[in-house]
Amino acid sequence: MKHLQQPVKQVCALLLAMPLLIASSIAQGNDFPTAAPEDVGVSSERLQRLSNTMQRYIDSNMLAGTVSLVSRNGKVIHVESQGWKNKENDEPMTDDSIFVIMSMTKPIVSTALMMLYEEGNFLLTDPITDWIPELEGKQVVIEEDGINYRMSAHRPITFRHVLSHTAGVDP
Repeated sequence: MKHLQQPVKQVCALLLAMPLLIASSIAQGNDFPTAAPEDVGVSSERLQRLSNTMQRYIDSNMLAGTVSLVSRNGKVIHVESQGWKNKENDEPMTDDSIFVIMSMTKPIVSTALMMLYEEGNFLLTDPITDWIPELEGKQVVIEEDGINYRMSAHRPITFRHVLSHTAGVDP
């Protein structure tokens, strides 16, 4: 199972680097191959839902602005800037805006895991100790009446537990 560790690292590195590469290329005027959504099997009508949803978030002040980029089969089918880069200064968002992202480990790792899952490398019910044997015998934290207790797990911790943040592993 150790053969999966390298692909996971590569996927994570790619996911971390991709926004910077895209922003850098857009800012430098590099062209990505583009296509109409229908040419790659995507509905323009359904893709419009992304724009509408982002605009609702902006209108309800949940987000100041967004930049959305969707690609399929190596072709960009949607790029859209909405809202503000700096709302206080009324500076509109641009396609080459650079964002600071924080606390993104969980979604990035979850995305990488789901990509490996889609490829059939594991089942969500597989114990994670098949890949990380160091977690064998770890205790889990149980809360009862506001008090945390440590105890041995009644069943193996699975990928589903990890992805839903219900593993309860004690550090």
